[in-house]
Amino acid sequence: QSTITSESNLKWIYEEIILVAFKDKEFKSKDLWKLVSDKFSNRQTPHALTKLHKEGYLELIEGKSPKTYKIKE
Repeated sequence: QSTITSESNLKWIYEEIILVAFKDKEFKSKDLWKLVSDKFSNRQTPHALTKLHKEGYLELIEGKSPKTYKIKE
C-alpha cells in the first residue's frame, strides 16, 4: 500500500524501523526516509512522523529545524 499514513504502514514504520534504528536517538524525516526509501518518497516521510507525533508515539523536540523527533518514553 502506497499511503504512508495508513494504519498498517505507520505500525510497520514505528515498530520495525523507528524503534530499532532510533532507540535513544533524535532523528529527522530524512533519517527515516533513508531507511524506507525503497517504499516511500522523501515527501511522504514527514506526514508519517507528524501522524505518529499526533498519536502520541513520538515527541517533537522544540526549537529545532527541520523538525526533530524522538521516541516518546
